[in-house]
Amino acid sequence: MRNARREVHHRVKNHLQLVASIMNIQARKSESEEVKQAFRENIARVLSIASINEILTANDEGPAPLMPFLEKLKNQFLLLYGGGMSHRVKAFRR
Repeated sequence: MRNARREVHHRVKNHLQLVASIMNIQARKSESEEVKQAFRENIARVLSIASINEILTANDEGPAPLMPFLEKLKNQFLLLYGGGMSHRVKAFRR
């Protein structure tokens, strides 16, 4: 069962990466800056979903760690929006 679950998650990761790559190709072909920006935003969304999938599947037992996900999400936002946002991520522990 565990191997089948890993295989499914691996396929999900590959398919999400494929979707992001296809959108990137289409963005590069476009001459419109608005279209390119829309593609960049959608690519960031797809890669965020891929990050969530990766983090949720990395640990078979117990809760998924939050900080690695937040760091990846922050880095993807920085790539998408540049330096126009705060670069600090804090996690509060109970």
